[in-house]
Amino acid sequence: MTVTALPYAQLSELTMPPQVADNPEQLDNIKAQIDLTLMALECLANIGSEAMLQAATTLNLESVVSDRVALWRLRQSSPLRKGSGGRKN
Repeated sequence: MTVTALPYAQLSELTMPPQVADNPEQLDNIKAQIDLTLMALECLANIGSEAMLQAATTLNLESVVSDRVALWRLRQSSPLRKGSGGRKN
C-alpha cells in the first residue's frame, strides 16, 4: 500500500463539512472511530506509535501529530475514553 501525501497548501485548505461542524455528536463519533481504527492497527498489525508518527510525517501532518505526546493527547480526545478512569485530581 502506497501512501501519498497532499501538499501542505492543499491540507490547509481542507475544511470540515458543515453537517459535521454543526453537529458535535457526529464529530465525537468520528473521533471514536479513528481511535478504534488506530487501536486495531496497534493490536492486529503490530503498529506502534513510532510507525504512526512516521506515517504522519509522510502525510505532512507534523503540525497535528509532532511527537508521542501529541499523538497521546489526540487519542485521549476520543469520547470512548471519557470517564474511563485515568489520573485522579
